[in-house]
Amino acid sequence: MLVSLTVEHLALIEKMELSFQEGMTVITGETGAGKSILLSAIALVLGGRASSDWVAKDSPEAYVEAVFHLNPSHRDWTGILEEWDIPIEDELILTRRLFHNGRSVCRCNGRNITVSALREIGSQLVLQNSQHEQQALMEAQHQLTLLTRFAHLEEDLTRLKNAFNRWKEVRDKRLELSQKSLERLSRLDLLQFQMQEIDAVSPISGEEESLFEERMKLQSLDKLKSLSEEVDSLLKGKEGYSTGVLTDLAKAVQRLENGLRMDGQLQETLDFLQTALIHVEEAGHALDAYQNSLEFQPNRLADVEDRLIQLRGLMRKYGTSIDEIWAYRNRIEEEVKQLENFDENLASLEREEEQAWHDLKIEADLLSNKRKQAADKLASEVTVILKELDMPSAQFIVNIRKKEIVGADGQDEVSILFSANSGEDLKPLVKVASGGELSRVLLALQTVFAEVEPAELLIFDEIDTGVSGYAVDKMARQLQELARHKQVICVTHSPQIAASSGQHLLIEKRQFENRTISVASILSIEGRIQELGRLLGSSLADNTAQEHAKALLQSYDKV
Repeated sequence: MLVSLTVEHLALIEKMELSFQEGMTVITGETGAGKSILLSAIALVLGGRASSDWVAKDSPEAYVEAVFHLNPSHRDWTGILEEWDIPIEDELILTRRLFHNGRSVCRCNGRNITVSALREIGSQLVLQNSQHEQQALMEAQHQLTLLTRFAHLEEDLTRLKNAFNRWKEVRDKRLELSQKSLERLSRLDLLQFQMQEIDAVSPISGEEESLFEERMKLQSLDKLKSLSEEVDSLLKGKEGYSTGVLTDLAKAVQRLENGLRMDGQLQETLDFLQTALIHVEEAGHALDAYQNSLEFQPNRLADVEDRLIQLRGLMRKYGTSIDEIWAYRNRIEEEVKQLENFDENLASLEREEEQAWHDLKIEADLLSNKRKQAADKLASEVTVILKELDMPSAQFIVNIRKKEIVGADGQDEVSILFSANSGEDLKPLVKVASGGELSRVLLALQTVFAEVEPAELLIFDEIDTGVSGYAVDKMARQLQELARHKQVICVTHSPQIAASSGQHLLIEKRQFENRTISVASILSIEGRIQELGRLLGSSLADNTAQEHAKALLQSYDKV
């Protein structure tokens, strides 16, 4: 239930702090006093549409805070809290700040959340009934939703939606495959050609880099031969050189060996030179092998160039690297297999679609049967309440017709047929119900739905519109009964409904420092008597009106 509401700098509301009780609270006031602003504030903190125009001009932001006490027995909807890592406690604090640029900040128990998350949480806490809700009653889809909720068929509907999605997925695959039948052969020829082209070249991963290196070597063969011969001469000594490095090193080693007999400190130097001599000899052997490898191959450079051209040709078509070329080749090989097995795959999908359709029809028939059973029960319960709302001849029937097409919500088309007076034919609700009749139908439905509706707070905005006389008294008593199971907030101009509530809020406009603001006050018994007198159409000084107001309160056991 809603425990408290704080509104700051929202339109005409400077600051308003309200506490709410269990049961029924009515809100009254002159037209334009700010009742609708208060309802807008509640809608705002529940994730409703926001307008930057609502922020007071002299304030940087508007602020709304609602504190709810959670019923421990109603925790089915707390998944959204867990999703946003919001601790599940007995109290829930929702806040929303609205700025002039239209931006808003939403929080739940101090955690920042999105507007959509706030809206989802709010939809589980509060159900607001307005003129829009009455218009929604006319829509077949909304009527189907009401019936499903009344019969607790949410799990059945989920199973049907899953079956529908499965059938639709298989059907779409089958249609897609069927559309490919015309282009299948040309596509198959293209892919097979591409596979053959790649296989004919058979590129090897890393091959391109090694070919670049080999081409560089082949292009520099003469220079490499000259360079290696020069180095060989430096090492071994040849014509044009007095001695080679090897000869000089060997002489140096021999001289040190002779000197070692005279001084042992030459041993370390001798070791270094002997090691160097060994390495230089090995370098000479390696150089000999390298020179032997530099044999002229007249066709090899052309072969390397041709291979690189082949690889570049594949890369232009199928990928920027050899690995990408093979990845593409593997993909088209799978597609070729599918195209080669086209008839078999199509037949398999057709069988799968037929089975999925069979499963969908079973779920649709089961849901339809349960809806029909629930329709009779709903119609019966609503009719009883309509009679209590001064519509003794009212007939209310929930008619279900099977459509040829099965959709995500089943195969049923629901229409509410209604007759307010005896002798009148049953017709769709939209064609026969007046505003007052619609108000009573909506109240009857909400009374029936009270036990299945997860929201603990129901808000009615001028539900008494178009209702007068004895019928308003019946409506007031029905609201009282509804308030035994739910918290009810009702904006009204009816003295009977105002008198039937346990708490009465008065919204008034007052002048304050050259500006008009809306203020709210919780009325005492004396204040209620004066306000009821106003609603009865009399001045505050009219003793008869005040006596009438006292009698009204007494008739609803409120004094």
